[in-house]
Amino acid sequence: MIIKITPDELSVLARHIHEICGIVLDHNKAYLAESRLSPLLEELKLSNYSELYFRARTDHEGKINARIINLISTNETSFFRDRTPFELLKNKLFPEFFSGGARNISIWSAACSTKLPSKLSEPIFPTMQLPRPVTVNITG
Repeated sequence: MIIKITPDELSVLARHIHEICGIVLDHNKAYLAESRLSPLLEELKLSNYSELYFRARTDHEGKINARIINLISTNETSFFRDRTPFELLKNKLFPEFFSGGARNISIWSAACSTKLPSKLSEPIFPTMQLPRPVTVNITG
């Protein structure tokens, strides 16, 4: 059963979600909050979204916030199929960066949170021509 969210609850919960993960939910996203978070309310035996907000704020282990983030976020699967970002890195950004004498770079990729970090390097590094050996650290 979908538990309806009031405009005030959506406003408070949207502000909280933005604070914990940066996702912006405007007033048009009530359906998204309801469809994705209602099962959590039922699981936790809560009757409304205000109770969820207060439980999340008082959960010092952060488990409820982690669940909220996982439920409310959209897990994009097309990242590795879009060649444009990789071509930009390979043909413009990395050559410019490394031509200035840099030998090391660390990259944080949100895509690596669900994929192996090496997956990010597969479309770029095997074909790159660099003037000297470099160290690339990819984390997520």
